[in-house]
Amino acid sequence: MIKRILRKNIQKRERQIQPNKKLLKYSITMGKSKTVLFYTNHFLRDEEMMGGVNIYLKSIVDPLLNKGTKVIIIERDPLGLQEISTESLLVYPLIVDKKKNSFKGILFKINKVFIKLFPWADLRLDNTINTLINSWAFSNQISKIPDLDIVQVPNLESIGIFLPRKRNYQLIVRASSDRKLWDEENEIRPTLDSRMVQKLEARQYKKADKIFAPSKYLANILTKNLKRHVDIIGSPVHVNFLKWDFDFMRENHLENFQFVLFYGVLSRRKGIFNIAEAIRTCWEMGFDKKLVVIGHDIRINGISNLARMKDIIGDSLCNSNFIFFPTIKHSQLFPVIEKSKFVLMPSIIDN
Repeated sequence: MIKRILRKNIQKRERQIQPNKKLLKYSITMGKSKTVLFYTNHFLRDEEMMGGVNIYLKSIVDPLLNKGTKVIIIERDPLGLQEISTESLLVYPLIVDKKKNSFKGILFKINKVFIKLFPWADLRLDNTINTLINSWAFSNQISKIPDLDIVQVPNLESIGIFLPRKRNYQLIVRASSDRKLWDEENEIRPTLDSRMVQKLEARQYKKADKIFAPSKYLANILTKNLKRHVDIIGSPVHVNFLKWDFDFMRENHLENFQFVLFYGVLSRRKGIFNIAEAIRTCWEMGFDKKLVVIGHDIRINGISNLARMKDIIGDSLCNSNFIFFPTIKHSQLFPVIEKSKFVLMPSIIDN
C-alpha cells in the first residue's frame, strides 16, 4: 500500500546499475598509477560512523592500497583527527596559509561594504569566497606533490578550479549531485552567492578529464547540461565488514513489532516530507506498520525537520506509530535494516 502511495508522491526510483563490477574496473585502472590523490571534506577513521562519501572512499582506497598504489587524501576539515602517514597512505588537512587567510579577510571586508551600501540586495558571498580561497590553497598544495597520476575531487566545493590546464595527471570529478537540483531540494533560494557557486562548479567540470556520477538519473542530467559524456559508477555498500550488534534493537524492543524504516540525514532532498505525507495516508487507511526514522536531524530557518515531519503526520498518529533515533553505529543499524519490512528511500537526487 505504502509503495503505491509513494509512487504518486515522488518519481519512481530508477533501477541502479550493478556497482561492484564497474567500481572494480575503476579501481584497477587507477591501480596502474603510481600516486592517486583524493580530496574530501573530512575522512573519518572510524568505520562505524562513516557516511556515504567515506564508505565510498574506503571502498576505492582499500583495493588501491592492496595493489601497491600510493594514496593521498587531503581533507578540508580533519575534525581534530590525527594525520595518517604511512608508506602507502597519507591523510592530512588542506593548508590555508596566513597569506591566503589574510586575503580572505580582505574579501569578506569588501563584501560587507557592498552589503551595507546595497542592503536591499542579497550580496553576501560567503560560499564563493571560501571556495576561491580553498581552491587556491589546494592548487598550491598539490603542485608540491611529485609524480601525481590521478587527482579525484567532488563536484561540491569546486576545489579544482585553479588547477592548471596543462598538467601531468588526470583530473576526475565525482558528481554526487546537480547543484541546481541540490539547492532546490534543500530549499535554498537563488542568490548571487549560489549562482556564483554554480558557475565555479561549471568551471571545474570544464577542466575535468573525466566525470562520473553514482546514478543513471544524475548522469543523464549532467550529460544534458554539460554537453559531454558522464560515466556511471554506482556507490558500493558493504554490510559484512563489521560484526553486527543486536543489543540496540533488543534494548529498544524493535523485535516486538513490524516497522518500515528510513535512515539518513533528515533533509528535504532525501524525500522525508514525501515519506511523511505517504505514511500519514497509509495509517489513515489502516496500515499497521510503524515508521522508524534513524538519522541526524537538521534545522532549516530555525525549525527542526523532525518537527516538520511530525507536523505533517499529526500528533495523534505520531504518538503510537512514529519512532525516532539519532544516528547510530553501522553495526547497530544493519540488524535494524534486516528486521524492517522495507526501507523507504524515495529520493533519486540524493540516494
